[in-house]
Amino acid sequence: MMYRLFAAFSMCILAVPVTAAQYSYQIIDVPFAGATETELFGINNHGTAVGSYLDSTGVRRGFIWDSVADTFTDYAVLGSTGTRLFGINDAGEFTGYWQEAGFQHGFVDRGAGVENIDRPGFDTNYAWGINDTGMIAGYVFDFSSGFFITSHQYDIANPNFSTVLFNSLGSGTVTRGINDDGIQVGWSLEPDGSTPGVIYENGTFTSFSIAADKSTLPNDINNLGEIVGNVANLDFSGSRGFLRDESGLFSFLDVPGAEFTLALGINDAGIVVGSFEDSNENLRSYFATPVPEPSSTGILAFAVVAFRSRRLRRA
Repeated sequence: MMYRLFAAFSMCILAVPVTAAQYSYQIIDVPFAGATETELFGINNHGTAVGSYLDSTGVRRGFIWDSVADTFTDYAVLGSTGTRLFGINDAGEFTGYWQEAGFQHGFVDRGAGVENIDRPGFDTNYAWGINDTGMIAGYVFDFSSGFFITSHQYDIANPNFSTVLFNSLGSGTVTRGINDDGIQVGWSLEPDGSTPGVIYENGTFTSFSIAADKSTLPNDINNLGEIVGNVANLDFSGSRGFLRDESGLFSFLDVPGAEFTLALGINDAGIVVGSFEDSNENLRSYFATPVPEPSSTGILAFAVVAFRSRRLRRA
C-alpha cells in the first residue's frame, strides 16, 4: 500500500509543471506623520519604487522609496491638489499625474522638474509607464460623447503622441505598462461588458483573459515578458493579483490576510509591488520578492527518502 501511494504521488509531481514562484511579502507604509493609504505603483531594476499616499490633511501626494536603503522621499507638484507617481525607469525618471482645479496633467520628471504630458483637447490625462528609451504609456478620458478612453505612446526625445486603440466600439483601451522593447499592456473595455487584457506589440494587439466571467487588468510588463495585473469581477470588485509568465502561464498573488490584492509593477528581477486592503479596510502597499519553489526533482528525492525511512522503521 505504501509503495502504491508513493508511486501515485511521484506521478502527480512529475505531471504538474511549476508555473511560477511563491512570494515573500513585505508590507510598506510611508513613515510620514499622519499618512494613510500608501500605494506602490512601479519599481525599477535598482529597487527604487514610486507611489502615493494621503497626507494628514487628506491631500494625495507622491513618494519615492529606495528599497535598498529603505529611505522615503516625499514628492508633490507645487500648487497641486493631488499628485500620484506611477512609473520609474532605471535612470530614475518617473511619471504620474498632478491635479489642479478642473484639470489633470500627466507628467514626467527627468530630474529637472515637471514636464507636462497633456493630449491637446483633453483635461484628464495619465502618464503611467516609462521605459529606459524614454517612451511613456498613457491615456486620456474623453467625456465629449459619454465616456471613452484612448491610450497612447509618448516619445520624450521627439515629443509626440501615437494613438493606441484596440476597439473603437466599446469604451476604449487602457494601456499602462511598457518595457524597453516598446511592448505595452493594459485592457480593453468591450461592448459586451467584458474586459480582456491586451498586449500591444509592433502595431498588433493580442487579447487574453484569465476567465470569461472576470475582468483581466494587466498593469505592467518587464523586459522578460512577465506581466502583472489584477483579475476581478466584472464590476472590478474582489480583486486578486496575477502574474503571467513569458510562456503564458498564470499564478496569483494574494497578500496574506488581505481583503483584495492589486499587482501594479514588476522589475526584471521579478519583484512585484502593489497595494492591498487589510482586514480593517486600510489601503496599504507591499513589496513581493519571489521565493523559488523546490524543484520537482527535489520534492521527489524527499519523497524517496521518506518512503525508505518508513520501510526501515517497519522492518
